[in-house]
Amino acid sequence: MTTASKTAFAALFALLALAFCGAFFSPALAAAASAGAAIAAACALALTAKAAKAENAFRAAQQAEVELFTGGAAHDLRSPLSGIEGLCGILAEDYAAQLPADAKKYMARIAIECARMKRLVEALHEMSALTRHEMSPKRADISELAARAITAAAEKFAGRTVKNAVPAQTFLECDPELMLKLLGILLDNALKFSAGAQQPEVTVGCDRAAGGLELWVRDNGAGFDMKYAAKLFRPFQRLHDPTRFPGPALGLATAKRIAERHGGAMRAEGEDGKGAKFTVMLPRSR
Repeated sequence: MTTASKTAFAALFALLALAFCGAFFSPALAAAASAGAAIAAACALALTAKAAKAENAFRAAQQAEVELFTGGAAHDLRSPLSGIEGLCGILAEDYAAQLPADAKKYMARIAIECARMKRLVEALHEMSALTRHEMSPKRADISELAARAITAAAEKFAGRTVKNAVPAQTFLECDPELMLKLLGILLDNALKFSAGAQQPEVTVGCDRAAGGLELWVRDNGAGFDMKYAAKLFRPFQRLHDPTRFPGPALGLATAKRIAERHGGAMRAEGEDGKGAKFTVMLPRSR
């Protein structure tokens, strides 16, 4: 609470106390105090609303600055990474006969780490681009977007199937390109983390909620401990061994930002070893 809000609330409390006392000693004093309390209450509410608006604007400005930095950093890292990768290639090709076995092993490790870093930079750049993408909202059929996302996911995860439980002609005002990307992230995540299940099951569905829709993707895979649920939507945060589940750990953070750009939010539910469900809560219109 801001200093101005605290002052207004203190004045309100004082006037209310005065009104209480005045009720026993002076009706006129009580009436004056009640009027003052009403004015103080109105001022306190106005100050609180103004403070909340200022705080939201500050957070939006901070987020925009972070996005600008992320995009710039991802772009600027590409060149030195390509240089390191190229020099390692030259050393391995032109000086292979002079390099001892240990040096060749280290060169191979450098190449692997460069490739991993490039994937991370590309993921950062994509996240920045998606969150700066100019919104083009239109009325879209979520069941059709889900079908397209499932087809794309099937190409990445051969032999896997996904159940589309989104009712036909479920319409929502959204940016179809961003919503398709969000669904793709959640499906890729579910397919990856359910790969070790005896009978993997992945379902995408949708429920009507007050004032909007809840779009969800559920799997019966590795799951997670709910006490760490908040970490899932933070960039680079992992709850599982990266050797078992590789990736830059930016997918869910990107999905969350896409949901927020639509005026929505995300929720994660899961149980360790028993699967997870990620829900996108979206308003029907903005």
